[in-house]
Amino acid sequence: MLGHGYIQINGITIPNPVEFSVEYDNNETQATSEAGTLLVSVTRLKRRNISLKCQVTSIWRDKLLTLAGQASATLTLQGENITGRLRVSSDALAGGSEFVANTSGLWTMQLTFIEN
Repeated sequence: MLGHGYIQINGITIPNPVEFSVEYDNNETQATSEAGTLLVSVTRLKRRNISLKCQVTSIWRDKLLTLAGQASATLTLQGENITGRLRVSSDALAGGSEFVANTSGLWTMQLTFIEN
C-alpha cells in the first residue's frame, strides 16, 4: 500500500491504511438569471476528499477521534501538506475482538479528510 510513515495528521504518523482513495470534486453553485438562463459559478476546482480505512487498537482509535474533533487539521501525504477537516465516517469493533495487549479491542475506522 502506501508504506509506513507516508500519512501524517498534525505531525502524527497514522497506521498504514488497509484502504485508501482520493476523489476530486468541484464546488459549483447554480442560479437562474432574470432572462431565464442558467448561471453556473465554480468556486473551487478539484478539491480533494481522501478516504482512509484503518484497523487500529483502542488507543489509536482515541487519538483519531481526538484529531477528528478538531476544527482544522493538516494531512501530510508523501511530503505534501494539505489543510482541511478530518471526519470519522464509521468506527466499529472488529468481529471477535475484545481485549488485545492492554487495549479494549481492535477497531475498524473509516476516515474522510476534506480539503479546505
